[in-house]
Amino acid sequence: MVVVQYTSGEEALSKVAEAKPDLLLLDVMMPDVDGFSLLKRIRKLQGFSQICAVFLTAKADSVSAENRCEPGVLDVLMKPFDTLELPQIIQQLYREHQDKTVGRQ
Repeated sequence: MVVVQYTSGEEALSKVAEAKPDLLLLDVMMPDVDGFSLLKRIRKLQGFSQICAVFLTAKADSVSAENRCEPGVLDVLMKPFDTLELPQIIQQLYREHQDKTVGRQ
């Protein structure tokens, strides 16, 4: 697994095509753009229309039911979380998504 980190939503948007990620880990609240808006903008880029995302948030009430249920949103994880367990949680969510996707084909 390769992890690429960006310091802002705008930086992520401008460089995501270089990284070609399989999954996005986004904070719901960022200084320049909220995570759900960023996901929508990234999905407009060529080759990213089906990209999956896991969101992090400190405020559960900042995440609408509509956003939680959007296709490709694998989960919304509450802060604080165990940083040592986070990679395993994300991998498990992605594996489960892949298993469901393969099962539909």
